[in-house]
Amino acid sequence: MNKGIEIRGQKGFGTKSFCLFVDEIRNGTFYTVLPVEMKKADQYEEQQPAIKISEEAAQILLNDLWLAGYRPSDGTGNVGQLKATQNHLDDMRKITFDRLKITQ
Repeated sequence: MNKGIEIRGQKGFGTKSFCLFVDEIRNGTFYTVLPVEMKKADQYEEQQPAIKISEEAAQILLNDLWLAGYRPSDGTGNVGQLKATQNHLDDMRKITFDRLKITQ
């Protein structure tokens, strides 16, 4: 059985960190990624990705980050909440101006 690369994450215990675990099952054998090694490089040369994962693996990682409490810093993770608030305000305007006949 082959299983694509999977990345899971969790908050580090007792530290301000987030831990990533990368593994894969190939031909029934379990493989795991060792700590990443950094090397000196020319910043203008084309770089290869440190790791390439499937969209499904990226979604799993995103879900793990969300469960650990991480949110996009630009607020895009709250789109659903914002939409619900906008809908509520629209409803309140209809009640105020249409049903209660209050003029602006």
